[in-house]
Amino acid sequence: MRFAQVIGFGERKGFFINTLIDNAIAKKTLVIYGSGMQKRHYIYIKDVCRAVLKASEKISVSGVFNIGMQQSYTNLELAESVNEAFDNRGNLIHDYDKVMDAADDEMETAKASNFLNFTAEYDLLESFKDMNALIQY
Repeated sequence: MRFAQVIGFGERKGFFINTLIDNAIAKKTLVIYGSGMQKRHYIYIKDVCRAVLKASEKISVSGVFNIGMQQSYTNLELAESVNEAFDNRGNLIHDYDKVMDAADDEMETAKASNFLNFTAEYDLLESFKDMNALIQY
């Protein structure tokens, strides 16, 4: 199984998603480099666990399976979802002096749906809302 970038607790401090969440909780402004249009697939940790269980039930199936949400999201959509879920709406700016020049990181997830009967239950916003509900403030 090839997992998209996993969303959940435990990411090392200083990485992008963790920094966005920490800043949103603290009601700080989130900063997006450039336009924020770089795309990537994500997967929530609860869906990762479901995917592993689904795969363990399909012992006769083999191959490489991409495990991710049904769609990819831009860095801007990621930041907006974090702000929405952690009640920090609108607190976002673009830093056009710093450009994110990495290529998009998208994946095809249909094979996991067809052969493992797996599709992600959580989208980006639902993932962050669930995380927010689990935090002890």
